[in-house]
Amino acid sequence: MSPDAAIDCHLHIIGAPAQYPLDPKRRYTPAEASAPDYWKAVANTPVGRIVIVQPSFYGTDNSCLVDALREAGGRARGVAVLDASDMTDGALQVLHEAGVRGIRINTLSNRSGARPLADALGDIVDALKGSGWHIQVLCDPQDFALLTEIQDKRALPLVLDHFGFLTPNASPDDRAGLLRLVDGGAWIKLSGTDRLGGAQSGPWFRDLATEIGARAPDRIVWGSDWPHTPLHSDVTLSAAVPVPSRKIDTVALFRTAAGWFKDDDLRRRFLSGNASALYDFQSD
Repeated sequence: MSPDAAIDCHLHIIGAPAQYPLDPKRRYTPAEASAPDYWKAVANTPVGRIVIVQPSFYGTDNSCLVDALREAGGRARGVAVLDASDMTDGALQVLHEAGVRGIRINTLSNRSGARPLADALGDIVDALKGSGWHIQVLCDPQDFALLTEIQDKRALPLVLDHFGFLTPNASPDDRAGLLRLVDGGAWIKLSGTDRLGGAQSGPWFRDLATEIGARAPDRIVWGSDWPHTPLHSDVTLSAAVPVPSRKIDTVALFRTAAGWFKDDDLRRRFLSGNASALYDFQSD
């Protein structure tokens, strides 16, 4: 596979509930979304490698993630979710061999049961020292100050999901907080625009992407967020019945993001080079 093949750094694979039980504490029951379904969704793009991210509704059971990684072979890496008690050397080695290269903390999808962000980060940093893995965080922008305080102390790369979950309605202070994290060394997934704002928000995300890219050209990556699961703000969600994913044109998302950067070298770094280094694709 060409080293320039684009890398989708954020997607979820959702297996059959009979094979992969869902977390009893989940906010909703998702519809199935298979790897073949994903590849059909990006068939008209240059995406050739992927990063599968553990979703909230599986909790800390990473079995669907691991099986999907093994089936994909060298085309895929993963980001897992673990409790502190699960972070044994043996467990981490099994995940590493499957293709996992990071641990995710998600305080947005699990608001009622999430551990304090500072505590969760401390446990992960201690467990992953020397591993070469990273910490991926999906949090409210109000937590940027905390992340900034601990960023200089961390021993691992920090990756922020979905533009740091900044929306076009974000305050100037929240935008400044995100940029402070970027200036301090954070990586940013320039993803989730369909989740964060409507079609009219395109110029706002383009301008923010351009600003982040100018500050951190080697720490920006792209993700589709396929299969476009329900919005975090949807208060009607229920675990009682499967909730379909949103109908989003994934190819259009890719093409829009690819157009944010006019410089060919920067666009290559954004779509493949940076992610190849962060997720250790270079070892294959």
